Amino acid sequence: MESVIKKNIIVNAVSLKNGGARTILLQFFNQLILKQNDFRDFDFYLFICDGVELDARDIPISLQIVHLPVNNIVERVNWEVFGLRKWIKEKDLNVSLFVSLQSIGFFFNDKNQLIYYHNPIPVYPKRWNIWKKNETKLWIYKTIFKKIMRWSYNDNSVFIAQVKWVEQALKDTFYINGDQIHIIKPDISSFQNRIHFLNDNGAHQSDPNYIYFPATEYPYKNHLFIVNILSRLLQTAPNEEPLLSTWKIIFTLDVNTSSIYQIIKQRGLEKYFLFTGHVSYNEAMKYYQKSKLILFPSYIETFGLPLIEAAFFGKKILASDLSFVSEVLPDYDGLQMIPLTDEDAWVKALLDNINHAASFDSYLPNYETGWDDFFGLIKRYS
Repeated sequence: MESVIKKNIIVNAVSLKNGGARTILLQFFNQLILKQNDFRDFDFYLFICDGVELDARDIPISLQIVHLPVNNIVERVNWEVFGLRKWIKEKDLNVSLFVSLQSIGFFFNDKNQLIYYHNPIPVYPKRWNIWKKNETKLWIYKTIFKKIMRWSYNDNSVFIAQVKWVEQALKDTFYINGDQIHIIKPDISSFQNRIHFLNDNGAHQSDPNYIYFPATEYPYKNHLFIVNILSRLLQTAPNEEPLLSTWKIIFTLDVNTSSIYQIIKQRGLEKYFLFTGHVSYNEAMKYYQKSKLILFPSYIETFGLPLIEAAFFGKKILASDLSFVSEVLPDYDGLQMIPLTDEDAWVKALLDNINHAASFDSYLPNYETGWDDFFGLIKRYS
């Protein structure tokens, strides 16, 4: 009986360590495990960073996980430009398809590649200042890394974007044809397995009134904007201070390293904020459950998973009036979109919701695309 010649699929994910990027890796890995019977004629080689754990009882023999010591951008570029090519040559591997889960492509000009694009900085039309400490990394991504990304793409590159603005930005920035881009939403079905969080009523009556803003400290997340809104509210409506003092805005930042905290301290606003530092997934879910209001003033996102998480808990959301927000939550009654830079509108919305906190039914959108479509593209292009 003739042996089947398997198709070799390279999957690069060495930079996916935290946050939404790690979620993409975990979802891909879990979906691959579920779909292993559909890919019996394929061998997958998944490259991830040392220290990243992928938990599964039965990893198929068709999946080889390779851990690499890639801990900074220099090591990452070295791996992607030189290391991967050397690894393939040493293994004498005939690759059918290159899959990138981390926005950058592969430096093989004639090979098919499928690129899951989720880094908004290189394609967002904003300049960053290399001399500002909190913008240096963003400047590197916007200038140097953007050029490396451009070099890594070829005529056989196919892109996955999560929302429409990224699709258009890929066209405008890298001059990619529309038929090379597919919009595929991430998997949110796993939220059905989190119903126990909704049912955990553990009396929180003694908790303060929480306003939750789960975000890392990048300028585009807009923490400073929220601080400015609170300052303005206290100035324009001082009679509301007794009510405001019963609320706390939660920032998931480290009080010892956060520049935002220093600004809050200088303005004497410490009592209105709670800095939690990094929170685990379960801790984050509990903060969603406890909070009465969720803030999402970010103006650069490739999806915005906190929007889904907040709607799942039926929370009122104050968000920027950007297209990706309404695309992620197309018909959630608890979403209030506010002009991004209109401080007066944000002050009014915050004050209205503090005075009249509301809750809503748990909500999850029903997207038309998902990982089935992504794996369909793997079969199509390999």
